[in-house]
Amino acid sequence: MKKIIILFSIIILIIFINGCNNLENISQSSTILILQSLTGVDLNGAESSELWSDVITDGAIYNDNADVTFTAKVLNPLTEDTTYYQDAIIDQIDISFRRPDGKNVEGVDVPYSFSQKLHVIVGVDESSTFSFVVIRQVAKMESPLRDLREGSSEVVLELIADITFYAKDIAGNRITPVKGSLTVWCANYGDSE
Repeated sequence: MKKIIILFSIIILIIFINGCNNLENISQSSTILILQSLTGVDLNGAESSELWSDVITDGAIYNDNADVTFTAKVLNPLTEDTTYYQDAIIDQIDISFRRPDGKNVEGVDVPYSFSQKLHVIVGVDESSTFSFVVIRQVAKMESPLRDLREGSSEVVLELIADITFYAKDIAGNRITPVKGSLTVWCANYGDSE
């Protein structure tokens, strides 16, 4: 009888552990962020699935931005009454770069990684779209992007920007970070006269 009780207890424990949502275990908030879209712009300024970065345009250096759309949801919408305390505040973006060929030394093969602070509120069951910097002006004045301006042997540099979005809910509980990636094509493209 004792073995049956122990076996029954183990089965209940296994069912309970498997019933837990993994996301709930790593988040302090009952809110999750869903990345709906992450888009760059092409050389004509039109929305694109990639970002085209001109390292110098008509003699000037500009940031290159991307757009992102998020939706906020609650983890368990059936048992919770939502309040504005569950709205999400995206407060930081971290961006790092890598190359498909495996050459990934910052400041030599790829631009330096960086963080940017911001304050964007995404309401529960609402969507929010905003722009953020992917390629900074300062990166175009450093290797390897500066080398493209100065006639490096590489004509076009393909980068993958790995982007992590950090957020908290209005009550201050951290939300599980959301990650996305964007292909970036960098070159000294011909400028219109």
